[in-house]
Amino acid sequence: MKTICEKVVKEARPMLFTRLSIEQFEILDDSQPAVLDYDAVSGTAFHLSSGSDYKVPIAVVTGGSSDLPVAREASRTLAF
Repeated sequence: MKTICEKVVKEARPMLFTRLSIEQFEILDDSQPAVLDYDAVSGTAFHLSSGSDYKVPIAVVTGGSSDLPVAREASRTLAF
């Protein structure tokens, strides 16, 4: 994963990482400091988010607070 991250940064390509633990993120951040936007709740990180051109409002609805990590992952994936 570290090699992939280094290549993505070098080539200035957008990349979305999912299911990323804090320990995995710290390894990536040590090799490429401050280049990833990491969210600990969702376990996602992205580099150079292309952003969405869609302006359609969406709602991510959960059945309770235990669903927050999955909902946050969905929200950040859509934003990427």
